[in-house]
Amino acid sequence: MKKRKGVSLIELVLTIAILSMVIQLVYSLLFAGKTSYSVSTNIGFAQQSTRLAGNFISEELRYASTLSDNKEAYDTDFYSISKVDYGDTSILVKTKYIFNDNGTPEDDTDDFYDEDILKTARGNWENISIIRNEETKLGLTIRATETSGGRPSSFELPIKLDLVNIENTGEENAYIPFEIDLSDGDYVYYRNSIDTEIRRRILIPVEEAEEEPAFFILTFDTNGGDTVEEMQITSGNEAILPIPIREGYAFVGWNTKSDGSGVSLGEKYTPVEDVTLNAVWTVEDELLYTFRYLTNEGVYKEYQLNEGDSIPIPSNPTKEGHIFDGWNPEIPVSMPADSFDVLAMWKSVELNGIRNLNISSVQSKNNTITPISGNIYVVGNQNDVTIKIEFKYGLDSSRIDISATGLTNDFAITNSGEDYVGSLTEKVPISSDKEVTITVRDLYNPTNFEAVKIILRK
Repeated sequence: MKKRKGVSLIELVLTIAILSMVIQLVYSLLFAGKTSYSVSTNIGFAQQSTRLAGNFISEELRYASTLSDNKEAYDTDFYSISKVDYGDTSILVKTKYIFNDNGTPEDDTDDFYDEDILKTARGNWENISIIRNEETKLGLTIRATETSGGRPSSFELPIKLDLVNIENTGEENAYIPFEIDLSDGDYVYYRNSIDTEIRRRILIPVEEAEEEPAFFILTFDTNGGDTVEEMQITSGNEAILPIPIREGYAFVGWNTKSDGSGVSLGEKYTPVEDVTLNAVWTVEDELLYTFRYLTNEGVYKEYQLNEGDSIPIPSNPTKEGHIFDGWNPEIPVSMPADSFDVLAMWKSVELNGIRNLNISSVQSKNNTITPISGNIYVVGNQNDVTIKIEFKYGLDSSRIDISATGLTNDFAITNSGEDYVGSLTEKVPISSDKEVTITVRDLYNPTNFEAVKIILRK
């Protein structure tokens, strides 16, 4: 039998087929690994981009005092956030608008804004939508797509944002819902009550960042007065406001609006944003001060007076269960060079009224008589009888009235503080027992009285 040499055709075909399968398997494994790595990396970059945009927008709008999708809603300085495309990437832009009012209230055609880009952030954002359908909340949806390695991957980040400083106190700031997409060229406009510096935390670790303190610019419009230089105030610090001078006018104070209809400020102010303060004036001859009479219920009387004017004195106020006890502090002789308040003072009738009335002594012929039984005193006939009483009273003695039935003379009273003594002397003809009722009464409060009864016997 002959030995076979070489490889048959069938064996060669089988060998090539097996090698092809092995090569294809190895290639598939390598390609799948590469694809998996590319997809994973792109998702990570997409997540990073969405979070960067989320931080940028959230930290700006979280402290907004007003929000709008309409630039025309503002006639003072404000900010915007927008998105612009730059090559293969997108850029978030924060812009400050400085309002220049060069026209008149009737003609605003010359009004314009100076624009200043404050900061930016770069990323691959497919769309950034902002929805406001609640007064104090925003909904953000940020979608980013990364295409490295030819295997695009996307990530979408929804955010619910609380507006912690929103102010809707007037018609111009009234809450109006809106829905915008920065990727479509829309803008969100706002004013911040706290202008925080946003950092790209992904690129700058917090512990390595050197954050400089924020500061705000106070600009002063003196409305015809002398020029006042602007002030730069570090965030959280208090500014002592200057006092301008204008000939023929008296300075009333600073206001947040040019017509004086905004917030009136005192001598000090802590800014929370760049702001222009407006001087409010009054003609010197027309400068009036307010003099108010106050009670516990509020303003009793109010007068507008010039410095040096006589101050009108109103009738005394009333209060149930109390006696008016004057004004505190004392009413000045004339109107001072400032507004002035006085407060009504009161005394309680229950605590200060007539009380503890008693007969301290009865005398006849200068002899003190001891009652023989209860309130019966033997005084004889046609003798001078002196009756003395004691009582307490915490109000003015001019209010006291003392009467004695059966007697004609009046009581003479003296006092030391709240302790009163009354004395009456009269020649009393007695043919039978004479009943005498002594009553002490508050003239201005008839329900406040006390009475005591005695019997004089021959």
